Amino acid sequence: MNVSEIVSEQLLERTNRHEAWILADGPERSPDRLVLLDRRVSPVHLESLDLSSAQIVRCDFSGSTFVKCNFSGAILFDNNFRNCKFYSCEFRKAELKGSDCADADFSGSRMTKVDFSSANLQRATLSQCDLGWAFLIDTDLRFALLDNVNLQGARMVGTRVFNTRQFSLTGLDSAIIRDVLVDIDAEKPPQSGLDALSFLLAK
Repeated sequence: MNVSEIVSEQLLERTNRHEAWILADGPERSPDRLVLLDRRVSPVHLESLDLSSAQIVRCDFSGSTFVKCNFSGAILFDNNFRNCKFYSCEFRKAELKGSDCADADFSGSRMTKVDFSSANLQRATLSQCDLGWAFLIDTDLRFALLDNVNLQGARMVGTRVFNTRQFSLTGLDSAIIRDVLVDIDAEKPPQSGLDALSFLLAK
């Protein structure tokens, strides 16, 4: 894959145009809409930006920081978000399928209906996050920090959730939990239903 670099100044110029496109309720195919494909981004610090409906695919943002940014409805497939910080961000209906979010910090973010299918969230921090109705299908959550996380209506299918500490989860009674893998190597038989629920709620 041929990945070209984009520096922070270029990215800020693109995000400003994107915000203007949102305010103007512009057409979907407008050149002002933020579309980034196969780009490497030098670590940036972005705050209070509206990146909703952006399309960012196969990009490398590792080490970047986002504070109170809005990614609602954004297409964020197959990106490298390792070691990124997303403080109090909005990810409602965002699609992060296949993205590498290892060691990322999503503290205080709202992620209702987010799609983390096949994403890597190993060692990620999800404290105080709302993952209601999220898709966590084949998602790797091993060693993730799950303190005070809402999982109401979430789909946990083939999810890997091993940790050495207890979880602090709510809303599991309405979640779909099937074939959850609960050991460090994800090699033991998966658990479903009450067995998986008892593991996730263990004190």
